[in-house]
Amino acid sequence: DLDLYVAGFQCQSFSIAGFQRGLDDPRGQIVYHVLDFIAKNKPKSFILENVKGFATLKHGKYAKQTLQFLERIRNSDGSPAYTIHAKLVNILEHGIPHNRKRWYCVGMLKEAYPNGTQFNFPNGIPCPAMDRFFEQSPSSGTVSTGAGVVAEQVKTEHVEKNLERAF
Repeated sequence: DLDLYVAGFQCQSFSIAGFQRGLDDPRGQIVYHVLDFIAKNKPKSFILENVKGFATLKHGKYAKQTLQFLERIRNSDGSPAYTIHAKLVNILEHGIPHNRKRWYCVGMLKEAYPNGTQFNFPNGIPCPAMDRFFEQSPSSGTVSTGAGVVAEQVKTEHVEKNLERAF
């Protein structure tokens, strides 16, 4: 019995930073092992994650194939086993100071949740400003991180521009 299965399979095959060879790259084929595991073990729920390219490369071919495979997994009575939700999520919109879109897929085993499998991707939360994590020491020109760590404050024009661009 498995309550939750989480997998983030190899992304280089689908990534802008990689060669975007998709399933022609052996690393991209790891997704088949992930899907096979879900089909054989039927966890009560699963979360899959990958780079944006998994959902957009070749007009979304790889994400569509993955979703079709997951939708073909059946219960003992022949009905679809999972309620499946997939979405591109920018982690910047969820409180993480990094502009990065990721593909997420959440599946809920219908037999494990007889009263329904309600799932919604969470609403975004604002990313806190970096200044929130530092306390200015008025007398010494140092910055405290709040954990007792003190460092010299160096706020160059370059740092200021990067902080503005990030937020």
